Amino acid sequence: MIEVASYIEGEGRMPDLLRQAAIGIRLNEAEFHCFCDANNGTAFDTPTLEGGFGLNVADSEPDGLAEKWDVNLPALAGKLNALPTLQKCALLAAMDGFFSRARA
Repeated sequence: MIEVASYIEGEGRMPDLLRQAAIGIRLNEAEFHCFCDANNGTAFDTPTLEGGFGLNVADSEPDGLAEKWDVNLPALAGKLNALPTLQKCALLAAMDGFFSRARA
């Protein structure tokens, strides 16, 4: 499993809360990278967090992400959709940190 919390940047109560929430996220490295790849540039809002958090992953078959990351897209989408809202927010913060590191 990847330490999603290690990608969450910043100091203070909110990043600390998100890091704590991220501890329970059970994704392997390929699943985390697939999530980041599928959602690069995506803006999430409350309805998306509640109803379609895994949608971009589920719809990424034509983009070749299943083969690129060697993941089962429907299973990953199900994992993502099942996360509580706070863990979804933590995963988004980790994705932001992942892309920040990639640009550095």
